[in-house]
Amino acid sequence: MTPVAAIRTCLAKCATFSGRASRSEFWWFCGFVSVVCTAAAAIDTAAFGRPPVVSIAIFGFGPGAAAEGFAPAYHPAGLAMLLPFLAAGWRRLHDTGRSGWVFVLPVAVFVPAAALGALMAGSGLIEPIVTYYLVMVGGGAAAALLGAMLLLWLAARSELTTNRYGPPPEAPSEAAA
Repeated sequence: MTPVAAIRTCLAKCATFSGRASRSEFWWFCGFVSVVCTAAAAIDTAAFGRPPVVSIAIFGFGPGAAAEGFAPAYHPAGLAMLLPFLAAGWRRLHDTGRSGWVFVLPVAVFVPAAALGALMAGSGLIEPIVTYYLVMVGGGAAAALLGAMLLLWLAARSELTTNRYGPPPEAPSEAAA
């Protein structure tokens, strides 16, 4: 699949979580998302003199949240790419015979850990800095391990035959056989 065809396919199927996506389709689209977000960050840096900070500050938490969260080009670009990226990753996992729900596992582990940390910090039972490190080390390490496993699955070979998610996205070429 050509890079332009891969990008067009992923943008056209931006909310399609059924079916399959080939390795080349997914990784070309990842490259496109990286270029879009890097260009948006460069625009913010040129316009405001500092790169956008991607942290929990963008959600209004933490010291300096108002200053750190201001990125009028980067954040809309990232949000615009989020749904097509999730859909492409979901379909990519289908292509390897795995459920698309695996794609959200790292977030599904980290978000409850962060919520628990926020509750613990607000309770006054534990110092907020201790809670912060428990969440970041514990929840972050678990999310990182799941993320590494997910990366391996996203890079795995496609199932060459029809699986429970449908037929292969593109027929293998005879040259590859």
